Amino acid sequence: MNIDGVNNQTFLEFGPDAAEKKEEVQEKFADDLQSAIQGVQENLASADQTAVAGLVGNASPHDVVIAMTKADLSFRLLTQVRNKVVDAYKEIMRMNM
Repeated sequence: MNIDGVNNQTFLEFGPDAAEKKEEVQEKFADDLQSAIQGVQENLASADQTAVAGLVGNASPHDVVIAMTKADLSFRLLTQVRNKVVDAYKEIMRMNM
């Protein structure tokens, strides 16, 4: 198994462009996180609509289960990402300077 190292050396650069690159990385992370949250919200809304359609008889039970499982998995993934971010924050706060 080949494990590649981190090739992005944005935080290791110094000079006048380092601050701009840091802001770009922060904005990209924030955008990625926001799009992930929106994706989870869309999955949850789709699951709700499919469940209602299933109750009315416009969707098969198979479709309802798939939509609910997709929403559940995306929500669990988002929760785990949040937990990792909180753990990383706590670890940084414990560092001695």
